[in-house]
Parts: sequence; structure tokens; C-alpha cells
Amino acid sequence: MQTKEERAAYTKEWRAKNKDKRAAYKKEYGQTPTGRFGQHKSSTKQRGIEFLFTFEEWWAIWEPHWHQRGGLGHEMCMCRTNDEGAYEAGNVRIDTNVNNIKERHELEKVT
Repeated sequence: MQTKEERAAYTKEWRAKNKDKRAAYKKEYGQTPTGRFGQHKSSTKQRGIEFLFTFEEWWAIWEPHWHQRGGLGHEMCMCRTNDEGAYEAGNVRIDTNVNNIKERHELEKVT
């Protein structure tokens, strides 16, 4: 049986030898619903916004729109109501990026 230190050394060596393989896997995995869920959860944490969805809850909202998601204006994103509160059921909707940006600008004019 390997010690913790031996396992760590083996892992470090394997990662160094397989950088291309790991990068390809990460890129492919990142496009899956599970990968996108993890990215969404991570990015909200970095932005200081609560993310209270389980994968199943998040996927139930996204699944009908999955083929339309993206970062272009006409593509879909998950929007919070009035850009406030947590990402959670009852406080989000799927809408175009353009509409999400318009809403944010309208809210900035009011405040």
C-alpha cells in the first residue's frame, strides 16, 4: 500500500506527463451539464453570490433551453430576479443575454 507521500508524488508525476490528456478531458467535461453546473457554482462563489441549487434542480430549469445557452446576445443565460439574491428556485429564469443586460442597466438607472 502506498503512503500518502508516495501517492502524492505519483499523482504529481502522472499529471506532468499527461498535461495534454488532462486539458482535453477538462475541455470536454466542461461542456457537459455536470461540468457547466460546477463552473456556474464556482463562478457565483467567486462573485460572492449564493448558489443553492442541487444539480437536479438546476438541470430541470436548464434542460429545455440547453441547446440555446451561450454568451452571445441572442443566446440564453440564467438570470436572477432584479439581479439580487441567490441562485435558487423561484429567483431565476432563463432569458437572453441581451434582456439580462437591459434589466441590469434599467436597475442601475433607478438606483
